[in-house]
Amino acid sequence: MGRPKTPPKANLREGRKSNPYEAKGIDPATGKRKSYYGPTAEAASKAAWDSYGVDGPDQDTLYGYYATVYLPSIVLRSANWQSQVGWAMDKYVLPVFKDRPLDQISRVDLQRFFNRLPGVPLAESSIAKIKIVLSGVLNLAVRDGIIPSNPCEFVRIAAVPEPEKRALTFEEVATLIDSAPKNLKPFVILTAFGLRIGEACGATRHGTKDRVLRVRQQVLQPKGGAQLSPKLKTPQSKRDLPLPSRVWDEILGCGQVSGVFLCSDAKGGYMLPSNAYDDFKDLVTAVGLEPLSPHEMRHTFISLLELELECPGPIVDELAGRKRSDYRHASQEQKTRWLDTFWKQIEAARVARKTSGEGLGLDQASTG
Repeated sequence: MGRPKTPPKANLREGRKSNPYEAKGIDPATGKRKSYYGPTAEAASKAAWDSYGVDGPDQDTLYGYYATVYLPSIVLRSANWQSQVGWAMDKYVLPVFKDRPLDQISRVDLQRFFNRLPGVPLAESSIAKIKIVLSGVLNLAVRDGIIPSNPCEFVRIAAVPEPEKRALTFEEVATLIDSAPKNLKPFVILTAFGLRIGEACGATRHGTKDRVLRVRQQVLQPKGGAQLSPKLKTPQSKRDLPLPSRVWDEILGCGQVSGVFLCSDAKGGYMLPSNAYDDFKDLVTAVGLEPLSPHEMRHTFISLLELELECPGPIVDELAGRKRSDYRHASQEQKTRWLDTFWKQIEAARVARKTSGEGLGLDQASTG
């Protein structure tokens, strides 16, 4: 954004007691329009004038390009992604390359930078995220013709180890559901049906009457707070799950404080993903299972459908909200039938637990 030929005009804001004069400039961090205030017209006008680059960042430097060009390009991305960008750039990249002109950042410089990062220390996955963010900024600079090529392209970092995912049995899923405290049980059930952590926390009673769980939003928890977002991980994540009536009865019978959210906190709002994660971890420990994340419940849902029940791939894809493997689509009746079959297997495992003398779940034992 170029600097105006004359200082911006300042206007008097009626009703503003301190610094009543306002002039329009830009926010150096985002490149968006921003109001600057002052006790006099001249002071406000100068503050706005300065924001256009008198003392602001030079777009030829990494920081200047990142702040005034790249950041405005991601304002429509998810809050989680924006938070990751800020974490990577502000904490690691900018302290080293902030004032470096873009065309003077070489592959050798970046290789040395990434070679030092393991000493911070950082996990391989965190280093990979930093490289993805920095490469994204430099790719945009290539597109804009600022630099001829991306110096990050051939930088080598340690391979990120594949996470070891494990799938539970129907019996283990039944154990978790039966043992969950009432405030956590809806979350356990929803993740058992393949919902991601944020999707489960954002699930509402919207489909209570027709018994269809409509996955339309998620709770994001970037640094600095949590928020509801209509943006899901992928377009396919938006899905309708015709849950059996018995499942709805169990979910809605947990005494939620909220009349909106299925996974409710004690104040009537949605459950925070971090709290759900910690409570789920405690539950797994209490029932004696090996460490398990809520996301592995989603992996369990997919695995049990595919491998134990031999559910057709296209139906699994739609129920899990993942990219479809072909152009076939499942009907509502098919999805209803397979979800009912899935829950019947869990119910059978619950009956088997009780008849074999494994006892009541933690919640039942504590309230009985």
